[in-house]
Amino acid sequence: MHELTEKVKLLQKCVVFCQGKLLLVKRSETAKTRPNCWDLPGGNAEWPKTATNLSNHHLLEVIREVQEETGLRLKAADLESCYVGTFFDTKNQVLSIILGWSTKIATLPEVKLSPEHTEFAWISENQFKQYDFGFAGKKNGFIRQMIEQSFEKLDSRGHGYVGCGH
Repeated sequence: MHELTEKVKLLQKCVVFCQGKLLLVKRSETAKTRPNCWDLPGGNAEWPKTATNLSNHHLLEVIREVQEETGLRLKAADLESCYVGTFFDTKNQVLSIILGWSTKIATLPEVKLSPEHTEFAWISENQFKQYDFGFAGKKNGFIRQMIEQSFEKLDSRGHGYVGCGH
């Protein structure tokens, strides 16, 4: 069994749509990476303490992260894989394996931010380029790719289920 190490991490993000808008959260000024930048809910997966029932562990981890950061309760059955990528932090010599998920919720929920974030916003497609995502928002950045591909799918599917490509 492969384990994540100090130098390899699994980062998961979730694209949450409601009524055609996307949920963003703003990282605090004390965040280790991309302080004061906008982000998608999610975070680093924690490796399980026991090896029992690992089949859905990755989904449970992204659900846990989204709930911790926003108060939203998502269901594993409603998540669609939307992105797989990697990022190598040359300064710290850390490899991140990045998984993106997407979901669509019907009614606008109450968002309860964790101390890791200072603001949230529901944005439309024509607004997202106005937000600073740091390096993750640059042309080939993973956050930008997830958002652009998600809006593309939303446009092509109309009000149907949202997903994003690989």
